[in-house]
Amino acid sequence: EMIEALKPYDSSLQEKLVLGRVIREIGRFALAKVDQVSNSIQVHRLVQAVIKAQLTEEEQREARHVVHRILAGARPDDDEPIDNPETWPRFATIWPHLGPSDARHCKEPETRRLLIDRVRYLWKRGDVRTAGSLGEELRQTWLEMLGERDLQYLYLCFHLSNILRTRGRYVEAKELDEFTLRRQREVLGAEHPHTYMTTSSLAIDLGLLGDYGRAIELATEAHDGFSQIFHDSHPRTLAAANNLALNLRSIGQYARAREIDQDVYDRRTEVLGAKHPYS
Repeated sequence: EMIEALKPYDSSLQEKLVLGRVIREIGRFALAKVDQVSNSIQVHRLVQAVIKAQLTEEEQREARHVVHRILAGARPDDDEPIDNPETWPRFATIWPHLGPSDARHCKEPETRRLLIDRVRYLWKRGDVRTAGSLGEELRQTWLEMLGERDLQYLYLCFHLSNILRTRGRYVEAKELDEFTLRRQREVLGAEHPHTYMTTSSLAIDLGLLGDYGRAIELATEAHDGFSQIFHDSHPRTLAAANNLALNLRSIGQYARAREIDQDVYDRRTEVLGAKHPYS
């Protein structure tokens, strides 16, 4: 992506040997800090300011958008790559650029997905307050920019429900999941993967609030839905199965819950490896 962005200015830069020479020259003239170990370049602030001052507002917007495409191109190719700790070093190179490039206002969903990745990452790492603050900021921005029926806006709401639940705010999590599920069923349909994800999430909320019958009904619906869309060893199917087992334990069906958990463990160990956090 970086090479593609530079080619319009100098087609010879598509050759890695030429690009390497240019990078060395940049470092030699102290225009930027070149780190050979991390394979990164950091342009000095004064140089940034000089270049920015020479650009029109439209040129600045276009430059930011080029950065957005580069960042989106660096995202690991997976459904939820954040769930795999091996991807975190790659994401660590992306995070510092999301704010300065104003990625939250990008019109392309591939770029905005990185912001959702960031929220999920913070939640997974246990920094729920920062995750919640960022998520709420994005929610307000995207509500005005995209509307409440947008797929990514609703997917962000799903993540915010997870954060609320983790913070013990079960009623708020349930209410947000109910809103999200209604909109997803209207916009995406009852059988969309995002709809089933929120269905499973709402099942957890209901179980925590003591509505066990409804919780098991929704958890079963989500698991059956994922089984039909994907396969029994797909990460989404296994996550839904895990949530179903959680609700079954709540009503004392320990044998059935253990049976499901054992199957989930065996499949995750086979697919993800014994050392993966989900295993």
